[in-house]
Amino acid sequence: MSYIELHACSAFSFLRGGSLPEQLAEVVAELEMPAMALLDRNGVYGAQRFSVAAREQKVRPIIGAELTMEGGSLLPVLAASRLGYANLCSLLTQAHLRSSVKGECAVKWEELPEFAQGLVALFGWGSAGWQPAASGSLPDAISPRVERFVPGLRQAAANGRLAACPPQSAEDRVQCLIEAFGRENVYVEVQRHFLRGEDRINRALIDLASKFRLAVIATNGVQYWMFLPVSASTPISISPENFYHKTPSDI
Repeated sequence: MSYIELHACSAFSFLRGGSLPEQLAEVVAELEMPAMALLDRNGVYGAQRFSVAAREQKVRPIIGAELTMEGGSLLPVLAASRLGYANLCSLLTQAHLRSSVKGECAVKWEELPEFAQGLVALFGWGSAGWQPAASGSLPDAISPRVERFVPGLRQAAANGRLAACPPQSAEDRVQCLIEAFGRENVYVEVQRHFLRGEDRINRALIDLASKFRLAVIATNGVQYWMFLPVSASTPISISPENFYHKTPSDI
């Protein structure tokens, strides 16, 4: 089975991505990957250019976005259908219309159930609010309680619960995603960039996946199409050394 990169961003993610959508499509084709997902932060800014370039390279484009959630956590989502893309755009539009700061927005957790159809959610480092390079980044012990839900009442129950109290812990967020998207559309995402603390975080994520019976996927969090050495002039808020587009064997 071929590796498919499901979490990459382009230069349209300001201060994060360093490659144009066309460059990403080109290197994916060179690596003989059949598809790649582009998830720019809080928008689908590079989607059109990436889709055109990817199809020219005979690569399947997958579109999504990294959503900044209420409370500051991140939620990567992938559009699995046209309806999913429309729902993603609706979430982004509502969030941007509320914001008084250009380029910044936050999606409310209570909005997810209404627009979840056709979307796939990834729960990883940013979703849990854990940072591998920071000390003390892991949360308190996870509560053993896991609420069950009736699928036919999922949206109504989730809306009421999220409106009353947005989820605070990693476990609460996972439960909310399951209720909003359905268990089959939520995946736990792990990455490996040889950063201090990431092994502990990945183990905690895998434990969450086991507890909630979720599948685990590996992504590379691509920000560059090739390795770039660090320099004082690099205008990126995260060190670019480990977030370039690696080959499947490197990953």
